[in-house]
Amino acid sequence: PARDDFGGWFYLLVGSPLLFLAFSDTCVYWIHRMLHHRLLYAPIHKLHHKYKETTPFSAYAFHPLDGWLQGCPYHIFVFLFPMHHVTYFMSLAMVGLWTINIHDRTTMKLPFVNGAAHHTIHHTGFNYNYGQYLVFWDKIGGSFRDPFAYAPYNGEKIKERKTE
Repeated sequence: PARDDFGGWFYLLVGSPLLFLAFSDTCVYWIHRMLHHRLLYAPIHKLHHKYKETTPFSAYAFHPLDGWLQGCPYHIFVFLFPMHHVTYFMSLAMVGLWTINIHDRTTMKLPFVNGAAHHTIHHTGFNYNYGQYLVFWDKIGGSFRDPFAYAPYNGEKIKERKTE
């Protein structure tokens, strides 16, 4: 009998990466939002927000516990859902590139995508745009802020704030 490998290849190349994206975006949104709680922000997440104007270098400037917490969903995923190791490593590489991308202040206006503009607003407004890849959870959770209505994406300069 003929073997239908389409379902396997589809899951390998499309299904598992999309599931990885949805799972990690959901988990990172809620972990990131939790890190903004008053009891966790100062000791764990504040270091990352030291960089109001983000750069690719600030993408990886964080407390070790912050990095561990936000990194857990990527590794938990493979214990819950089957994923080929090559697809997994490629997905992790894309996570790293995406993390740099959302901190480089160069944004593409893609609908539903949490780009660099959204993340810049997160760094300047703190309580907005917690998502990793998409704006879905920010819209559901009431934390979405359109970056093109605020500085610097509306043409105004970012206001300096007093540092501690």
